[in-house]
Amino acid sequence: MNKKENTVKFPIHLFCSLMLLSFIPFVYTLVRTNLIANSPETDGLGIAGHMEWFDLMNETIQAFLIVPLYALLNRCMGTKKLEQ
Repeated sequence: MNKKENTVKFPIHLFCSLMLLSFIPFVYTLVRTNLIANSPETDGLGIAGHMEWFDLMNETIQAFLIVPLYALLNRCMGTKKLEQ
């Protein structure tokens, strides 16, 4: 058997998508908070409170959807280590 057929490639696309999925919300939250803090005509605390409740629900749903992707990445890494 050829060695190339047995090797499992590292899922770089899955890894990059998981990293971007973590980085993009950070940048979005940073910009959003800056815009709310610099807006003088609105009640920043009320708006921020509503957004935090939405973020809590959104993060909970995302956690249930993303955890299986991390498990898949871990399984790919474990299979690669076993074959070496």
